[in-house]
Amino acid sequence: MVQSSVHPGYALASALHIVLIRRFIMKKIYTALFCCVLLSTTFADRLDQDPTKVEFFERIYKMDIQGVKPYEEYQDPDSFYSNIARKVGVPQVAHNAVEKKFGWKQNDKRFFYATMIKGGGASLDWGVMVTRVPVTLQKARSIEERKAFLQLIEMKFVVISYDGDISFPEVGKADCKKTKPIHPNL
Repeated sequence: MVQSSVHPGYALASALHIVLIRRFIMKKIYTALFCCVLLSTTFADRLDQDPTKVEFFERIYKMDIQGVKPYEEYQDPDSFYSNIARKVGVPQVAHNAVEKKFGWKQNDKRFFYATMIKGGGASLDWGVMVTRVPVTLQKARSIEERKAFLQLIEMKFVVISYDGDISFPEVGKADCKKTKPIHPNL
């Protein structure tokens, strides 16, 4: 029989830490998806404009979009729209808007950025969730350190209309802060 050299208390604390991280991240993802549903609007478009066709977006953005398969070939419609959004530069527009409004520098080595795009279908805009995560989270030695760094994860939701208008909707304004203070160890 093989015995583990890991202290049982440490293993329990590590498992608890993993559960807390998953719960925190899932809560943020569910909040963002809820925002996307709220922001979706139904529109009656002309018959010659089908938002499931690449040509629809080529006409709107006045550019040739290459490398996107037809809508029907994607298993998930979100994959089609995310691919379109990347081709027309929606993530970069969102990152630039967050940098301008909140001061999140894209070249800041203390953080890495994750971007999730939602849009297409009946919606006339792109919903982009930009998440800023401290890179020191991966190097934290104790659970307390990890919890402190987890508190520094920030998410901003950016809505970019097909016309290029940018807005920052806020859910639960009463408990939202503009930006969190940066931890001294970053």
